[in-house]
Amino acid sequence: MKLSIVKDKDNQELTDYIAARKAADEAKARLEAASDALINRMTREQRKSYTEKDGGKQYKVTFVQNMRTKIDEPGLKKALGAVKFRKVTKQVVDRKKLEEAIDTGIADPMVVGQYVREEATAPFLRFTEGHVTDDAASAQDESI
Repeated sequence: MKLSIVKDKDNQELTDYIAARKAADEAKARLEAASDALINRMTREQRKSYTEKDGGKQYKVTFVQNMRTKIDEPGLKKALGAVKFRKVTKQVVDRKKLEEAIDTGIADPMVVGQYVREEATAPFLRFTEGHVTDDAASAQDESI
């Protein structure tokens, strides 16, 4: 099957798409730069959230950063030895079994501690939008 390329004289849809795509990419870059700047400010000030009212809407930005526990499995296996390591693993380390092994004395917590670390995830902002409520209206709503 031979494909033929038809040159369309009227490329308005393509032109519109390209312009919209460029605008979206520029907006995304501005949003990322603003987010990075706000994350840096919130980190510097140790601030959890900001709220701003604009007309009838309320905007809230909350700083979020989660922690994950990472285990250096090859290092832990060498430190515990193969027999003890198999007692705390399936094909990967079973955290519950590892904790039980530490509690029962099978695994030394000082040795395990060398191979377990908490790692911060990349911080991000959670943006919420809502309606501004009057204090009197919200008090009345609570009484109903």
